[in-house]
Amino acid sequence: MKATTYSETIDYLDSHIHRAKDPHEGSRNIRRTKYLLRLLGNPQDKYPTIHIGGTSGKSSTSFFIAKILQESGYKTGLTISPHLQVATERIQINGYFASEKEFVGLINEIKPVVEKIEEEKRWGKVGYFQILLAAAFLYFARSKVDVAIVEVGIGGHYDATNVIKPVLAVITNVGLDHTSVLGETIEEIARDKREIIKKGVPIITGASQKSVINLLREKAERTDAPFIVINTKGQMTYSKANAILAQTAAEQLKKIGFTNITRKNVNQVLATTFLPGRLEIVSRNPIIILDAAHNIDKMHALVASLQNLFPESKFDIILARAHRKHLKRMIKSLHPITKKLFLTGIKDSAKTLKKVSTRTPNGKILITGSFFLVDQIRSLYYPKIEVLEKRRYYTKVTSIPS
Repeated sequence: MKATTYSETIDYLDSHIHRAKDPHEGSRNIRRTKYLLRLLGNPQDKYPTIHIGGTSGKSSTSFFIAKILQESGYKTGLTISPHLQVATERIQINGYFASEKEFVGLINEIKPVVEKIEEEKRWGKVGYFQILLAAAFLYFARSKVDVAIVEVGIGGHYDATNVIKPVLAVITNVGLDHTSVLGETIEEIARDKREIIKKGVPIITGASQKSVINLLREKAERTDAPFIVINTKGQMTYSKANAILAQTAAEQLKKIGFTNITRKNVNQVLATTFLPGRLEIVSRNPIIILDAAHNIDKMHALVASLQNLFPESKFDIILARAHRKHLKRMIKSLHPITKKLFLTGIKDSAKTLKKVSTRTPNGKILITGSFFLVDQIRSLYYPKIEVLEKRRYYTKVTSIPS
């Protein structure tokens, strides 16, 4: 039965969330994605794509590159994962999300194809991420985009996005995240992520570990892919590191045919692009900062950024009571900027914020540790119904106070 509303469409998508138990599910995931897209006419092959992988900074780097291309006059598609508040964020053209009507229509169109695949039973159940990715690819093809930025979901090797034939790839960095899926060591994770490197396609990385760089270089040499290493180590903010990667990507894109890109456009975008849920100020009194950092590397980068932006300041920190495996290490990494720490569940987060805000009306509050937590709190300031109507990211706080 066809959905008629955004809410019904989300219910359908949620019914396709599942965790793989079959050890061979990875390779089958790729074959299933290829089959799904083939039945839809391979929309992903109808425009140039840029593939963005890595552990941290994928979305930020994707936003920067998309905005640079947009400001240079290119009709630019962007698909990200995860979304922050609403699923339509995953399907963007020139900074605007697909409308609710378009979104519902796309998923309704894909439903019969999903049912056909699942009835055949050969490929298993089509996943939430695959359906949304296919919807994005269809939307971009029909809208005749000039180029699309595609952010990896998890890893690289068996990720559903690894069906595209990109003109450029970026691996932002490699750290310990999703270890239950990708491996327990940096090297294992790097081997998985490097599989987005394709024959002859330039690859840019901001990875800093020698072992990781060697693994990426080895794959690049085997595939005749130009290999560019950018030294982002020591950058005061992780936003700046991502900006440097985006700037390098812009230089490469200009070399391969995107000649409208200018240094002026690049500099303007890097100075003004707003990144929701990343060092985002949602209130001035008290100062409330949202950041979706959810692994150790991101926490260290977050601390460095805040120490740079707010020298000698301490924060009341509301931290998601998730990631139990790494919770103690996360708390330790936040220690240099912690005034007082409050652990919270997602459902209790609004109450926790109210309590902390009352306690320190003139203080600084940091909310971090989970996309779900940031979603809950951001929705207090930017209601989801409003975000769906506006079809874009927007802010009511224009600058970071010093």
